[in-house]
Amino acid sequence: MKLWTTFIGLVVLSCAITAQEFEQQAFFSGPEYIINLKIPAKVFSRKGATWVITSKESRIGQGKLSANDQDIKFMMKDLRPNMVIPAVMRISGTKRRIAQTWFFFSRIPFTEMRNLDKIKIGLWPADGALAKTFERFNLSHEKTTKVQAFSGDILFIDGVDFAVNKELLAQIFELAQSGKKIIVTPPFTGTVKIENKMFSKVTFFPQSGLRAMRREFDNLPLDSAINISGASNALSLSFNAESNGIGGALFNVGNGCVMFSGWSLKDENNPTGIYLLRHYLLPSFR
Repeated sequence: MKLWTTFIGLVVLSCAITAQEFEQQAFFSGPEYIINLKIPAKVFSRKGATWVITSKESRIGQGKLSANDQDIKFMMKDLRPNMVIPAVMRISGTKRRIAQTWFFFSRIPFTEMRNLDKIKIGLWPADGALAKTFERFNLSHEKTTKVQAFSGDILFIDGVDFAVNKELLAQIFELAQSGKKIIVTPPFTGTVKIENKMFSKVTFFPQSGLRAMRREFDNLPLDSAINISGASNALSLSFNAESNGIGGALFNVGNGCVMFSGWSLKDENNPTGIYLLRHYLLPSFR
């Protein structure tokens, strides 16, 4: 069997600057944000600086900045369902020009998603914390009690200790072989050994791999990291709560797939997690 391995690299956004990379570039439309820019003091001139965020010639926010006061307040009006639009954050009056593209996401990510009502979603364990996210966004799902009995299309594994649930790996790969999509979300711990014969291709995503999936995403911190080691006939994945490791591993299995995703889908302040959930639901993700 010929195995294919792909490494997804960092996608660097083109900006008008420079060295300043803000911690967050993705925001929901609707709520008001107050964030601290954390620009190094040496960047500021004596006269202070001003900032402005614009999108399609509309001004989203503006104000003054200094090395000691870098809080900015802004709000994008509510966008239509599923809509994502770019904006430009510019700072002038500093020793070097600062400009970066930011993105604003609709707070309604699923209502116009084509054929969503035909996708049968499952959640295991049935009382997983991800259920609250599903309910908030009105995502119909089945609370699965037995993984091997799942008969839907996409099964989310919401946290697992593989050292305790030793039979789970074989169960989810068997489901994937039959054409189902399995998304394993944090927290997950333990170590698994995946024999080469269990998959046809594997794609690894670095910690910065979210922007390779969609350029508008933030590089979220990992909730669970993945460390890889390999032999001639198998891969071993070790999971931990540290930030040291890759962010994701996607295994193509038969007509389905298994995705180990180290990024949380539950962050309701940053749209990246919710829209990553949407990305996983797309038929094209596999």
